[in-house]
Amino acid sequence: MSPEVISVLGKVNKILQLTSQQQSALMDLYQEKYRLVNEKHLMKQFETGTNKVVHWIKSKGLEEAGSVDIGESLAAALLLEEKLNKLTNKVESMKEDVTELKRLADVLRDFNESITDQELKRLNKKYSKFISTYKQRQSLVTRSVCMYRGLEEWRTLYDQLTVNWTKVKNSETDIDDCEELIKSLDNDNNRLKELAEAILLNGQELVKVLKDTGVSQGDPEFRRSLRYISRTTDEVTDKARRSQEIALAKYARLDQYSQILVCEKDGKESIHKLSEILDTLKGRSTVIGDSLEATQNYIMELEEHKKEVDHTREYAKGLLASAVNQRETLGGDLSPNEVLQAELKEISSELESTFTLIRSLLQRLERIQTVQEGAESSIKYWGSERLFSDESSWSEIERVLNNMEEKGGDLQTAVNICIKLGGELLQSLSADFDSESVQYVDTLHKSLIDQEIQLTSLLTTRRHELKNHQKLISVHQANEEVLLWIREQGLPHLTAYCSLRFSVSSI
Repeated sequence: MSPEVISVLGKVNKILQLTSQQQSALMDLYQEKYRLVNEKHLMKQFETGTNKVVHWIKSKGLEEAGSVDIGESLAAALLLEEKLNKLTNKVESMKEDVTELKRLADVLRDFNESITDQELKRLNKKYSKFISTYKQRQSLVTRSVCMYRGLEEWRTLYDQLTVNWTKVKNSETDIDDCEELIKSLDNDNNRLKELAEAILLNGQELVKVLKDTGVSQGDPEFRRSLRYISRTTDEVTDKARRSQEIALAKYARLDQYSQILVCEKDGKESIHKLSEILDTLKGRSTVIGDSLEATQNYIMELEEHKKEVDHTREYAKGLLASAVNQRETLGGDLSPNEVLQAELKEISSELESTFTLIRSLLQRLERIQTVQEGAESSIKYWGSERLFSDESSWSEIERVLNNMEEKGGDLQTAVNICIKLGGELLQSLSADFDSESVQYVDTLHKSLIDQEIQLTSLLTTRRHELKNHQKLISVHQANEEVLLWIREQGLPHLTAYCSLRFSVSSI
């Protein structure tokens, strides 16, 4: 293709790039040019006509007669000539453009006659590609601006995320504030993820647009854009990976905080229930103390009855000795007295056995009272700050509770024996004592039966308390595991805080 044709195409391309307003102005300019050319032709005709009129007037010797008309005609002719000169100058100023347009028209006519269909298609394709490249570069600029703004927002959020995470990691905030802070971290991290995805997508589109425009990879603008995109995407990818690691650690920490709060809640409920159980146990110890006092009074009454029986036995021995003397003196048979002696011995033996059991019962009741006092001291111990820091306290409490259950069983057995012996004693003494004494013994006997019922209820409650105690031990072990993990993570503030929340004194 000749240089002239290329030059023509460049000018045609320049014309095609004009806006519709510019093209309309150019068309008006061409119309004005042709109008001026036509007006110049008319002026020349008018000038010729005027000259003919002046020549005719002069030839007829009518200069004076027609001076006015001729003057006006000449003035008009001069005015028209001035206007014509202005138009001529304007036309002359456009002459070069008109000449160039004519030449371009001739060249284009020759070009249209000589150009092939293949070359025309190639030119159309090149022009279409030029328009496409222009639009792609507009998209490139738009995406670059979006990418830059998203990157600035992303960096700001990431810096804030780092600061907040440092506060959580160093336990500079309360656990309740940590929960709110972690929620805000979650929102920030989600926003970071969206921005990172948008930035990476824009980066990929930018690279694609640059390649589609056909810009040479050696072009400085192309290399600078690639370096910027590569550096930005690498930074976003690296920090996105770090923020993902922070998110995973954050979710793990949040789960552990949730477990701590659940254990704390369960621990508080269990300790509250255990405190109620201990209060009930304390009340039961009062009941057992009352039972002990009533049993001691019953034993004192039995001691008085024993003294009377001993007195009767001594009196019977005296009668027996007198009877023996009489038998030796008289040589008679005293078998009824021997029978009486045998009965007295049997009654004495039964009474001794009864009092032995009663003394054993008294000793057991005293031991149970000692156990109750130990339980009360354990209750006070449970209110101390050593509750969750001393493992021996749990074994001690369990030992005391088991001991109380064991002694409670012994007490129940002893009371049942007393009830049985009391019933037998009531039957055997009913014939020998007045109705008031029998009624009193019967009242004591019924009291023992009531105490046995209360004791059975107490032992049933005690077994439930042991089960609750085992649950509390499980809660304590879970709390200890949480505290151990917190210590391993190097979080002293949270360790002290959780220890305080786990202690009984915090209730």
